[in-house]
Amino acid sequence: MNNIKTLAISIPALAIYRESIYSDFQGLPEMLNSAGIGTWSIGADGKFFCSCRLGKQMLGVSPNVDVGTRRLLKLLTPGCLRKVYYAFYSCFHSHNPIVLEIPLETVQGAATQKWIFLTGKFDPNLQQFRGLIYDITERKNVEADTSILLAKLNHELRTPLATIKLCTQRSLITARAARLDIASLLEKADHQINRMNNLIDEFLLVALNDSKRLILKKSFFYLKDVINEVLNGSFFGEYNERITISIDETQRLFADREKLVQVLNNYISNAVKYSPMDGRIIISSEQQKGKLKISVCDFGIGVNIIEQQKLFQKFYRCQNAGKIQGFGIGLFVVREIIEAHQGEVGIVSQIGEGSIFYFTLPINKSYHNS
Repeated sequence: MNNIKTLAISIPALAIYRESIYSDFQGLPEMLNSAGIGTWSIGADGKFFCSCRLGKQMLGVSPNVDVGTRRLLKLLTPGCLRKVYYAFYSCFHSHNPIVLEIPLETVQGAATQKWIFLTGKFDPNLQQFRGLIYDITERKNVEADTSILLAKLNHELRTPLATIKLCTQRSLITARAARLDIASLLEKADHQINRMNNLIDEFLLVALNDSKRLILKKSFFYLKDVINEVLNGSFFGEYNERITISIDETQRLFADREKLVQVLNNYISNAVKYSPMDGRIIISSEQQKGKLKISVCDFGIGVNIIEQQKLFQKFYRCQNAGKIQGFGIGLFVVREIIEAHQGEVGIVSQIGEGSIFYFTLPINKSYHNS
């Protein structure tokens, strides 16, 4: 009897609770709009596009006008249409979320390019793509201004660095010929100039944040030559005894030599920084089906399995890096360079036992021993 009374009391309470939830849900679009976030939906058949008033405003469409899918596509710049199509195709067939930054067609006389950020998923019950829309024009304009500033800074820094490097190398030749003690100091200065040039390259790439802007100057060269260039330029002296090279010396590559030097410098520098002072470092190569795998192995602090998945992201640094200096951009730059070469990057590691950082490059059998 008591149970029946409790049930009788709880049913009205449940009804009120549901009504409250429904009311909150109905007010959700308004709450999102107040935060500058719009909503949108497109049927699976692609025949209609629905958006809230704010969403239409972001697209530059009158709130009272119905927007067909064809008209919507005309609002986008032609260069992004393939990317948009693939995102929706992947969402529908593979259930991947839609995450798109899209530039809109510039209105004649507009001072700046307009951008929107689109997120969403496919709802199989309603047979609709549904999601949120943001106006990211301001952020994109700031990024563009930053890129221009950094490009100018890059140009201004290169000129004095080139002069310093030329003077240092000429002095180094003279010091070596005369067997002067200052030669070792000049070698270190030359190494730091190379490091500064690499840092400028890395910061510029991160600022542009677009691997498609990487201009690759490919040529044929031997793998052994580029490894020797890296070691002689940056890891001379005390490192020679620590580093073991196990590669196929007849292997030739067709790639951007300078960019590959940058990749190897990053990998070897990390191996040196994150392993004991006397720890061994092994550079090896392995020819696989249609590609060459180049690895740098150390016996240092290692990386846990969770952080391995984030390691090549921009600005990410491992928790166990401690006070070791770094900006968290080196491995991001490595990934951008290798992916621009149609290769892959990766890591195999265990805490306390060391790490193997590797990258792959596509090869042709005709390059080998030719």
